[in-house]
Amino acid sequence: MSLSWLSTKSLFGLTIGLGIGYAGFNFLFHKKPKAHTHETYVSKTLLLAILKEINREMIALAISLATTAAQIREQMSPNYPEKIILQMIESSTSFPKQMESLEKRVYERFNTNKKVVEKAFKKDFHDDPDIQDLCLKARKIVENAFKGILPVIGSPLPDFMTSDFVLSIMREIYNKNTKATLIMIREAETKGILINFKDQRFIEVTQEIETKIELEKREIFEKYRLMHYEDSPSCIIHNAIKQFSQNSKEFRRELNRIENGYHSTIQQIMQNQLSRDQEFQIMNRLD
Repeated sequence: MSLSWLSTKSLFGLTIGLGIGYAGFNFLFHKKPKAHTHETYVSKTLLLAILKEINREMIALAISLATTAAQIREQMSPNYPEKIILQMIESSTSFPKQMESLEKRVYERFNTNKKVVEKAFKKDFHDDPDIQDLCLKARKIVENAFKGILPVIGSPLPDFMTSDFVLSIMREIYNKNTKATLIMIREAETKGILINFKDQRFIEVTQEIETKIELEKREIFEKYRLMHYEDSPSCIIHNAIKQFSQNSKEFRRELNRIENGYHSTIQQIMQNQLSRDQEFQIMNRLD
């Protein structure tokens, strides 16, 4: 069972399944459909804005996918069929549901939904070169990620993005992740749902936790005004971590301490090893 919210390397993204169906996004990659007669209220300007936002946020997913894919490929014999390797990567990830969640959030921001966007695409914009350019870029990003190739993130960091700022955000994200996980696990227990990864009810709880964590992470990004840059907030943080890690042993040491503490606590939660004092501290500490 792969739980991206338990993985440091998946914190800013998700992992991706291949068909290449990209959850609800796959209609953008199909062959030209038959003519439709329905009405649509999605303009080209709106559709472009929606696709750009999906692509922007999907970069974060590709980062996680590429990391996972690279790790799996390193462990596999070069003689393994590519189809088997892709299946292994896909089975190790939780992309489809998280991609659906990402799309839904984007559509809601633009006051629309998947059905309306899909109809507009099929009816009016399937052969539009600007729309197709975005679709091809998205496909290339995902295909490269399955090969273990990280997407290029070349935009300069915002001026206020210091190493201390990044560490502060990471602490806040991990603290909120831990608290949300503990609260929802305890709430599930009151309903008779115990920690058991073979129980579908518990799997659904972990999916609810992922959704909650993603929403809280977005709130943190909005709080620190990271939502209005060309790169997604997750990509900005990823890029900052990469840059500061290369330049500072102190940064790497502190980040590792924060991450290790987080993973240790999550493991204790999942193994029911937290003391009452530890639970009290998690529930009451400041972010």
